[in-house]
Amino acid sequence: MELMQKYVKEDGAVGVDNLERWPSDSMAVDFLSTTTSADSVNELKKRSFITNIRWSSGELVWLAWFALYSARKFWSYTPWLDSDE
Repeated sequence: MELMQKYVKEDGAVGVDNLERWPSDSMAVDFLSTTTSADSVNELKKRSFITNIRWSSGELVWLAWFALYSARKFWSYTPWLDSDE
């Protein structure tokens, strides 16, 4: 959640505030919601965010590195927008 919106909710709730950027039916929000109730990492690995995207090992290494780096440096990634947005 902190990586998605750069802050933690004051009341400790898990979720995102910008539903335009993170629609409630998105795979990322589904995965985030599951982190509150999953009993194991294996349960998280079954979510569509993990299973529907074919991550290469290089992409996963980069993603892990980026998450660690951005959390310590308050750095954010802004994806390129489509030309019609």
